Amino acid sequence: MCTVKRNQEDSSSMKIVLYANAFLPNIGGGEYYNYDLANNLALSGKEVYVITNIPGQRNESYNFKVIRVNPRILFTLAKTFSIVKSIKPDIVHISGPTPIDYLILPLLKLLHIHVVLTYHADFPSKIGRIYNGFIGLFQFFLDVIIIQTESDSTKLLIRKVPDRKIVKFPFNGIDESRYKVSIPTVPRDIDLIFIGRMDREHVYKGYWNLISIIDILRKKIDTNIKVCIIGGGADYTIFKSKAQSMGLSIDFLQDVTDIQIINLLNRSKCLILPSINNSEGFGRVALEAIFCGAVPIVSKYAGSSEIIKNSGSGIIVDPLDPEKTATQIKDLILDGEMLKELQHKGSELIKNGKLTIAETAKKTVQIYDSVLERQ
Repeated sequence: MCTVKRNQEDSSSMKIVLYANAFLPNIGGGEYYNYDLANNLALSGKEVYVITNIPGQRNESYNFKVIRVNPRILFTLAKTFSIVKSIKPDIVHISGPTPIDYLILPLLKLLHIHVVLTYHADFPSKIGRIYNGFIGLFQFFLDVIIIQTESDSTKLLIRKVPDRKIVKFPFNGIDESRYKVSIPTVPRDIDLIFIGRMDREHVYKGYWNLISIIDILRKKIDTNIKVCIIGGGADYTIFKSKAQSMGLSIDFLQDVTDIQIINLLNRSKCLILPSINNSEGFGRVALEAIFCGAVPIVSKYAGSSEIIKNSGSGIIVDPLDPEKTATQIKDLILDGEMLKELQHKGSELIKNGKLTIAETAKKTVQIYDSVLERQ
């Protein structure tokens, strides 16, 4: 695995293009990663351009240039090539991978531009499993691949990506100016909270298993527990109807703002991330919960389980075993001392600043510098 060395020369004039298939106004871990990274790079004096095929909103304003292109593949390829050729950036940073990323890479090679890829997760679909193997072929067009877990490293090495091209660090840094324990005296009256999209592309988040877990949990605990579901997407209404038909008492929320989510996390004892496979590359919301003082209950299939397990700041569950998972949640919710201990370990985890977006931006620039030094 390659090491990163900070360039001693001033890199404030660096010109960066971030190609992002996930971006605002859509909401999600990938969207916030791309926005936060671009924003922090721009605030540090870098000249940043974001190219995305996500439609925007009127009167949007950023500290960097956002160029929105036609989402149809051929238009995206042609326009992206033209834009990058015109900008002449020092680095193109692709946040992916997605199928279109693999088509863009050879075009960037023609422009002799250095390319860095943030590898968020494998493709979840059946055909996506074929795409997953492509990284071994297309790594020839990449200078560095950024990952954040040992399992990601193992997968890439199996797919013939050279160790020297892999850089591992927890790149899902959190904006600590927003995600924080706002008022320590506010009672945590929500026992369990789930945050995530509910649609065909996000079935891996395990929300169907979550219904069974909540149903079993309700039967195991004599007193009423307060559960909050923040969702959206095509399956949201179906999920809500099914839960109500089962007699589950759940507070359902949709179209919630960032501020509202932060406030709800500050009221929550625990957050659950019940992912059912490793298509959940990380699960940034687990870190957001820790920053807000909630204890994460994380699936063993999610990438964030590595950090949670090593720090002891939450508990690891197998959502494919709803009975055992419900028992683990019950034991945690009813044990005030255990909750306090895990909250304390969470606060210790974030105290050194290694999981902040500022640290993510700093390490990313170090990677850029290292790549440019090889010229």
